[in-house]
Formats: sequence, C-alpha cells, structure tokens
Amino acid sequence: MSFSNEVKKEICRRPAGARHCLLAESAAIMMNAGRIDRAGGVCLEMETDQYLAAERFRYLIEEAFGYRLQIAVRSHHQGNRKKYLLRVQNTDEALRILQALKLENEEGSLYEQDLPVNEVLLMSACCRRAFLAGMFLCCGTMSTPEKNYHLEFVCSGPERAGQLASVMSFFELGPRIVQRKNNHIVYIKEGRQVADMLNVMQATVSLLEYENIRIKREIRGNINRKVNCEAANISKTVAAALDQIQDIELIRDTVGLASLSSELYETAMMRLQYTDITLRELGAMMNPPVGKSGMNHRFHKLKQMADEIRANKEE
Repeated sequence: MSFSNEVKKEICRRPAGARHCLLAESAAIMMNAGRIDRAGGVCLEMETDQYLAAERFRYLIEEAFGYRLQIAVRSHHQGNRKKYLLRVQNTDEALRILQALKLENEEGSLYEQDLPVNEVLLMSACCRRAFLAGMFLCCGTMSTPEKNYHLEFVCSGPERAGQLASVMSFFELGPRIVQRKNNHIVYIKEGRQVADMLNVMQATVSLLEYENIRIKREIRGNINRKVNCEAANISKTVAAALDQIQDIELIRDTVGLASLSSELYETAMMRLQYTDITLRELGAMMNPPVGKSGMNHRFHKLKQMADEIRANKEE
C-alpha cells in the first residue's frame, strides 16, 4: 500500500471529535463527491472511487446525525474500477443533513459546480483541520518520501482551490496553485511543509514514519555531498600536483635543479617524492615547516621559471 493510502487509513481511524468538526469534514467530502437530486423529493448521494472516503463519510454521518448509511458498490468497465455509493433517500433526513452542511439550495454534482465549503463551518482551527483531512481523503495524494516531497490536492476549479489554499495558509503551509488540464492543483513540495501538513491532519503515526524516512534521506544526502566534495578536492589536488611535477621535471631536464635556491630546491625534491599530498601536508614536512600560502608562493616561482623555459624553446 502506498504511503498516501496509509495516511488516509490513519485519518479514517481518527475518533469523532466535536460535532462542528464532523460537519466540516463531512462538507469537504460532500463537496468533492456529493450530488443532490430534488426530483420527486430530496435525495442526497455520495459517490467516490475512494473506499476510505466512503467509509469515513458513513462514519461521520452516523456520528453527527445518528443516520446509518449503507455502502453500495458499482463496477465500471473503464479499468474495472469500483465506485462506492452512499444514498440518503429519506427527504427529511436529507434536508436535515443538507441544512447542517449549509447546502440547502444546490442541486446536481457539487464537484462540477466548484462550490466551496460554507465559511461558517470553518470558523475554528479544529474545524479547519477536519476540513483538510476530509479534502485529503477525497482529492489528496502525496509521494512516497523515499522518492521526493510532494503533496497535492486536485480541485475542480479556482473557487475550491482558493478556499483550500487559504485554509492551508492559515497553518502557514505555503501552498501553491497551478492549473493542470481542467483541474486546479493545490500543492506543497518541501519536506518541512509536508510534515507540517501531516501534523495538521493529526496523522501522527504517518508523521513519525515520514520524519524517520526524511532524516535518513537527508543524512544519506549529506554523506553523498561530503563524499563528492572530498572526491572533487582530491581530483583538484592531484591535477595541481601533476602540473607542478611537469614544471619541476622541465627545469630538471633543462637548466637543472641545482640552479634553484635552497628553498625552491627543497620544495621541488619534496614534490617529486610525494606526488599526491596537499600543499598543506607538503609544507608541514618542510624544515622549517611552511604554510599553505608559502608553498603556493614557491610553486608559483617554479611555474614562472618553467614558463620562461617553454617560451625560450618556442623562440
């Protein structure tokens, strides 16, 4: 099972809170998967391919209204995907639920109408948390943290996407909105933001697992960066040493190393003997020891001599 589904399973295991929070979460699910039919009375339907969302909606309606729903299963030919349907056919019960969810007037598919949840249901922080949890159940997904950090919601239009982004901003989650085909995507893609989102939705177990994976991934990344940096430094040291050795060998084979001053002679001989150590290490072996800048200065003089010899050869 994907990490995203594990988060949804944990959200569904959350116990019932205050009734106003149940209504906020129910409204989020209803707005994404609900339909109102007023032909011959009032019928309330909720249809989704997310079984967890259907099961959670049944639980919320029973806790908030004492009304027991049954989940019916429909099979669709496209990819053999199943649809889960819950229906409130009793007009009085449907009206009671719609009135509590502030949906008295709308008809047809609520998803297609791009209706936001009534702001009255989102007055408190706990209700906003419940709203985000309900939205994630219906239209949210997140990447496995071993691969990358990304959590997104697929919204039907700009109204619902804007409301969702506003609620996420209340918790300082830094959401962004982008249009993808006919949908509006609200997303976050930083590790810290995704962790905060799991905390907001009260998916504590998933949060701990996510943070554990994130820490391991970042430690591994730091180690790889240090190894790569060390390898690059070694490559630079070896390349510089090879250039220095070429200069020294040219001087030796033309004017001879005996023509050098005692300091440069000692430097040249040490480099020929120790071909793969750094300037700092090479300077520490001098008598007396020489710092890195001092060694740089000496090799600069040797290079100048070698360049003069090359220039004279060309003439």
